[in-house]
Amino acid sequence: MLMERALRTGKLNWENLGFWERAQLYDKWAFVGLTGNLLLIFGSIFYLFSDYVDFFQSEMLIGLGTFVIWLRTLKLFEGIHPFDIFSRTLIIAAPTFGKVVVGVLPFIVGSGFLAQILFWKSHDMFTFYFRT
Repeated sequence: MLMERALRTGKLNWENLGFWERAQLYDKWAFVGLTGNLLLIFGSIFYLFSDYVDFFQSEMLIGLGTFVIWLRTLKLFEGIHPFDIFSRTLIIAAPTFGKVVVGVLPFIVGSGFLAQILFWKSHDMFTFYFRT
């Protein structure tokens, strides 16, 4: 589409390109990797200043940054044949897995609520899980 337009008009100039044509020229996975690295850097800084920042926030940023970097690493393995099969399997299976999780999640939450309702008198035995 981009090249056809350039051939029709006879000139390929940055000002003549639309937003989506400009966006096609950038590697979107580079932005994903940059986001993961920034999350990891900020999480590490928050961890260093854990006296002033909640420890949970630094853990979340470090964990999310690591997860995003792992996703970026899967994209790097796309051209290698054994890893290409693995990443394609994950990409194809992810929507199905998401649907299964969304379908099962109400039963898990419901069974948790049912356990709280049935065993509400013995809640003192389980308070050690929630102490900080």
